[in-house]
Amino acid sequence: MRRISANLRTQPVPFWSIVFGLALVVSGFLIAHYAVEDGVRGLIFPYFFEDTTVYPPQYEETTFENIQVGANMDDVVRSLGPPLEQDSCDGLVRWRYSKSSSDSHYRVRQLVFSNGRVIRKTAYYYVD
Repeated sequence: MRRISANLRTQPVPFWSIVFGLALVVSGFLIAHYAVEDGVRGLIFPYFFEDTTVYPPQYEETTFENIQVGANMDDVVRSLGPPLEQDSCDGLVRWRYSKSSSDSHYRVRQLVFSNGRVIRKTAYYYVD
């Protein structure tokens, strides 16, 4: 039977192991930020804040994700249905496909149009 010496000293963690570990963590956050519609906030915040998002009946998240800049209004309505709210200012039209049921934390989903075409798609987790 082998005896384990009580005088074993712990070895310091090599510098490159720490650097590699931190690089993995940062890479994970970057991938989550760009791969998920709401980014890192959308992955983490719903665990700490109640999600009060309301969507229109025909809305599907994967369909919203597939809407591309340049899509026309008719195609968007066929895909997502009519927006919950819309407004216009300075020749731009904004369609909101989400809102909060209680004026609190929710997933923002908006499309901005110019000349009948999507010029900006907004998606993030709003914390009030």
